[in-house]
Amino acid sequence: MLVGDIPRRNARRYPTKTALVHGNTRLTWAALDERADRLATYLLSRGLRMGDRVAVCARNCLEWPEMVFALAKAGLVAVPVNVRLSPDEVGHVLGDSGARAGIIHTDQTEMLGEVMSGLEFLLEVGGNEAGED
Repeated sequence: MLVGDIPRRNARRYPTKTALVHGNTRLTWAALDERADRLATYLLSRGLRMGDRVAVCARNCLEWPEMVFALAKAGLVAVPVNVRLSPDEVGHVLGDSGARAGIIHTDQTEMLGEVMSGLEFLLEVGGNEAGED
């Protein structure tokens, strides 16, 4: 089974069963699968191709599983970027990995938004200061 198949299969088998809980927010398997599909479709519509790398810089959050599943569904490679790295270290990770795009959480934009803004496009989780929301 591939990582991208997990939400698809669980959405089919357990559509109303809770998949994620974060604070007061709950997502069912059907909702998680649909959100991952939308993100995967959007990333591919921006010109990314199977095998392209996408840097992901975010703390543990509700969106992490969505991002992981979306990248897998689209055939893209996740490049996790540790939120504790300095901007210079993040720049090295981006250059070394060959990442074309990035996803950054809004609480990381102040420190890392500028170095990640050099990517072809940047999505921001929870805001739009560094890139598209």
